[in-house]
Amino acid sequence: MQNPYFICFHMFLLMCFCVPLTGFNETASKANVGVVLDLETALGKICKTCIAMSIEDFYFNRDCNTMIEPHFRNSGNDVVTAASAAIDLLKNAEVMAIIGPQKSVQADFVIDIGDKVEVPIISPATSPSISTKDSSYLIRSAWCSSSQVKAIAAIVKKFGWREVVFVYEDTNYGSGLVPYMIVDLLESNALVSHQTVISSDATEDRDWSSIS
Repeated sequence: MQNPYFICFHMFLLMCFCVPLTGFNETASKANVGVVLDLETALGKICKTCIAMSIEDFYFNRDCNTMIEPHFRNSGNDVVTAASAAIDLLKNAEVMAIIGPQKSVQADFVIDIGDKVEVPIISPATSPSISTKDSSYLIRSAWCSSSQVKAIAAIVKKFGWREVVFVYEDTNYGSGLVPYMIVDLLESNALVSHQTVISSDATEDRDWSSIS
């Protein structure tokens, strides 16, 4: 599966009206683009490398009127830090768009900021609670996680299961799937007999037998 950041960044390059000629244009104007990633994670580091490589590959031996200038910021796997990073990019780097953050709970805040200042947010967030219908400046670069529900419902129907226990994380991402899951399972003649919520900060050594 291709990295969503790699795909959306190439799409964004095409939006910059870059006209390839020959050589390299030293006087090309810079298009500042912010990138908010969890740089302490393997995925964040990979995304940063992919973006840097895509820029180098795109501009190699080309003379362009406009060139992307990426400004990376670390969200630190934290909602407040991600929002602060976005504000810093808008205020100090004067970016024309922001790619990220990676997680839906972080993206939710950054998208609101983008709407207020009218700056596009290109996000790979997959939570169903985040919708392009609610934001004029959100560009979704990944499939919504609700698209997986029909596949799950098809498996339940194939095995003829009549009752299902739904276990999900206590976040906007997890709870956002609940209504979609219930509807699609009902269409497969299955009933969600019980729902179990797991705290987002639960550890691996937690006593799961205590969950009812």
